[in-house]
Amino acid sequence: MRFETASAALLAVQQGKADALINDYTYTVYHAGRDPNKALAALDQPLSYQPYCFGVRKFDQEWLNYLNFFIYRLQQTGKMKEIYKKWFGVDPHRVSPTW
Repeated sequence: MRFETASAALLAVQQGKADALINDYTYTVYHAGRDPNKALAALDQPLSYQPYCFGVRKFDQEWLNYLNFFIYRLQQTGKMKEIYKKWFGVDPHRVSPTW
């Protein structure tokens, strides 16, 4: 089955019209954790790892440096893991030695 939106696919699974949903890992973990009936579940680890990224205006090195350092500090201090666990209820899948 094909759906126009992730929420339509999720609804189909919740209503028993589809058996499973393959989507962004974070989206899946979030909604499985919020399912009041506990009928939804996410895999223990993603099928593949596709990192997120930011788009930065060409030649805006100052902004790029700021974002890179901001993300680096979130990871190094453990804040990234803390935020992920707060919103998704599980530890993030390990993607680097710092997590």
